Amino acid sequence: IFKRAFKFNKRVFELGYPANDIFFKKDISGLRDELKEKVGIPKDKKVILYAPTWRDNESSASWQHSFEIKINLNDFMERLSDEYILLLRMHHLISDSIVIPDEYKDHIFNVSSYDDIQELYVISDILITDYSSVFFEFANTKKPILFFAYDYNLYKEEIRGFYLDMKKDLPGPILQSSEELLNSIKNIKQVELEYKSSYDKFIKKYCEIEDGNSARKIIEEVF
Repeated sequence: IFKRAFKFNKRVFELGYPANDIFFKKDISGLRDELKEKVGIPKDKKVILYAPTWRDNESSASWQHSFEIKINLNDFMERLSDEYILLLRMHHLISDSIVIPDEYKDHIFNVSSYDDIQELYVISDILITDYSSVFFEFANTKKPILFFAYDYNLYKEEIRGFYLDMKKDLPGPILQSSEELLNSIKNIKQVELEYKSSYDKFIKKYCEIEDGNSARKIIEEVF
């Protein structure tokens, strides 16, 4: 896909992404605690990372884009805020348009400007995304992924379309309403069991190269 998308006909080094080496560190739990403290998250809270892509059809100017969060934040606060912190990691084209009401700020953080999304993956217990490629990286953590695709048909038919068959190939459920999404979070263990086989197949197909040594392999190969 890379070769086709970028019209590149030379050799591609299939050695994994150095950025993903972090997932294979031996003391990952210690690193998680350090990173939670860095971001300002209590160690006893679980973390949900919401990292959607941007939509070409939501431009407000020539290179400015808007984004409306379709998660019902009132429901999140009522049903899940005792257990979870929600991190919002928006695409850089829309991150400036996100405003979190003051009464939610202890439970919902905008981390769009945080430098290293891999560190956010490490501290997250659940990923919510849609059509963004972030789930290929996050799958290395083997933690649950929920696909909040409220505009699935529109995106498929009129915006960008898909490289994968989303209804067959994804390692988690496609959810089209905030109610479905919050219910899945509430019953995340059941979701994990239901999608274990799909997740295992996905990892085998898309994450098998990753082993924590990509940086070393690429340095040896290139330099």
